Amino acid sequence: MISFQFETYIADGAEHYSYGADYGKGMVQTSKTVSFPESLLSLVDMNIDEIEPAIRQLNEVLWQLTTTREKQYVEEVNALLDELELRHIYFQQLALDWRYRLSRAVIFEQYTEDMLPRKYLYALPDTLRRMQGQIVELFENVLDADNSDEPTSKRMVDYYQRSGETAFRFYPQPIGFELIGEVFTEVLTPNNIYDILDFQLRACVKQEIKMRRCKNCGRYFAQTGRVSAEYCDRPPLDGQSSCRLMGAFQQWTLKQAGDPVFKVYRREYKKRFGWIKAGKIEKYAFYAWSKKAREEKTKCDAGGSSLQEFTKWLKES
Repeated sequence: MISFQFETYIADGAEHYSYGADYGKGMVQTSKTVSFPESLLSLVDMNIDEIEPAIRQLNEVLWQLTTTREKQYVEEVNALLDELELRHIYFQQLALDWRYRLSRAVIFEQYTEDMLPRKYLYALPDTLRRMQGQIVELFENVLDADNSDEPTSKRMVDYYQRSGETAFRFYPQPIGFELIGEVFTEVLTPNNIYDILDFQLRACVKQEIKMRRCKNCGRYFAQTGRVSAEYCDRPPLDGQSSCRLMGAFQQWTLKQAGDPVFKVYRREYKKRFGWIKAGKIEKYAFYAWSKKAREEKTKCDAGGSSLQEFTKWLKES
């Protein structure tokens, strides 16, 4: 690899990424856009235990390479980088950086710690865990929509005065100011994963983006739409429906649970549905009844009949 590029900026409520590598035939770039700040939130929620084995193995293979200088280990390193870059957009930067370092180490036969900083990789899992904790703590003390009504700036100052050295540290960043489309915006060219986290977290603070824990999955989500939203619309956890859809269904169920018309309708519906399995009624007859029952329920909801009349109809239908 001759060179690589990884840039990111935030505009119009989205994170924009542009990255690629030049292997001697020109830069081949890829673009990606996701809702801001989803990448930051997904990193906070990531189970580091799941990626730690790959990072540890990468570090071990790099040690084998530096001690033996056998080219077979180069392929193993690249395979592990392929695996890591699929885990999260932040790891795309790490993979590009390490492929570049690896190519230079092989070309110049310099397998030093400066060229291949294995100590950085060794510490990375614990570094990520520490940053996860620091970011969640900042959310809770500064950006959480339910913890305080004080201005974000005051909450930020109070939090850092209390926390001292344990809080997330913001550092100078490799940022340019560039024309993107029809507007100028800050563009980050990160040196590592920490730079991206720093860039996006400070954007949350500067934009005073409120965070709230979802009542369904318990994850933090950004209040970029309705400030009263209690359920997130983030990518669902494995095997689950959208939290916002599940929340709407739960609210509907709670509302219906206190409705006497719905109660008698639901009780009769479940009883007759059970008749299908018991062989007491054919499916077509049940569906015909349920259609008529919905019509009668709608009529009762609108005041066209009383609860007693609707209950009598259900029993006699």
